[in-house]
Amino acid sequence: MIAYYEKREALPPGHVLSSLAEALSITVDELVGNEPAAKPSRRSSASRRLQRRLQQLEKLPLKDR
Repeated sequence: MIAYYEKREALPPGHVLSSLAEALSITVDELVGNEPAAKPSRRSSASRRLQRRLQQLEKLPLKDR
């Protein structure tokens, strides 16, 4: 689902944004880029690993995402 939204073919509904933000232990504002991401130290190690992985995926060319 995340890959679907990353392709910008559709926008996630509001209730999905809050679920994604909760899963990543960030605020919705951080998720959509309205606020800078908080320091990683307040997140769990699993969230930090997921965040690093998502950042790696963002660096890939669109066709490889």
